[in-house]
Amino acid sequence: MKHALPNSTTRACRKAKCSYALGETLDLQQLDTITQEIGLAEAIGAANDLLAGQVRGRLVVDVNR
Repeated sequence: MKHALPNSTTRACRKAKCSYALGETLDLQQLDTITQEIGLAEAIGAANDLLAGQVRGRLVVDVNR
């Protein structure tokens, strides 16, 4: 009987393949235009806005701010 790979390994492989494909096709300039950097102190408020559907694009939390 063959042993299947654990789900976590399978998911990790799929995630790695997707990340590679995304890196090959993603327009970094476009990504930059939809990304907003916030400080750690703003994260709770931003999370509430995110859950309320009021955030468009990506939020990046700078933990040193």
